[in-house]
Amino acid sequence: MKQGNEYGAALTYHQLGSVALERREFAAAEEWYKKSLDISLKQGNEHGAALTYHELGSVALERREFDAAEEWYKKSLDIELKQGNEHGAALTYHQLGRVAEERRDFAAAEECLNKALAIFERYQDEYHVNMTKNNLNRLDEIRKEGNP
Repeated sequence: MKQGNEYGAALTYHQLGSVALERREFAAAEEWYKKSLDISLKQGNEHGAALTYHELGSVALERREFDAAEEWYKKSLDIELKQGNEHGAALTYHQLGRVAEERRDFAAAEECLNKALAIFERYQDEYHVNMTKNNLNRLDEIRKEGNP
C-alpha cells in the first residue's frame, strides 16, 4: 500500500480471500477477508463491508460453524437492508436459509428461502429463483421422509 490505495487493497484482499475459499483454505480465506473488512470499516465503505461479512459467513458455513455463519450473514443483511440493496439481501437470506437447514430448523430455513425467492422473482433472476426453488423442494422432501 505504498501508494495509499486502501480501497484497492481491500478489493485485492477480498479477492485473495475468494481464491483461498475456492481452494478450501479456510484459515487463509478468513485472514484475507478480515484484512479487507478492516479497511472497508475504516473507510466507511458499508457496501464493501457487507460483501465481506457475507463471505466470512460462507467461510464459517463451510467450516460448519453455524453460529458464526449466522452472525456474519446477519451483519451483511443489516447493511444490505439499510442501503436498500434488495438483491444483496436476497442472497444473504438464501444463505441464512442454508444455515437454518444445516441446523435442521426447517421452518426458519423455509422462511428465509421464501424471502429470498420473493425478491429474486421481483428481479426476474431466474438462476437464483431456480436455485431457491430447488432448496425449498429439498426441504419438502426431507420433511416427507420424516428426517428430524
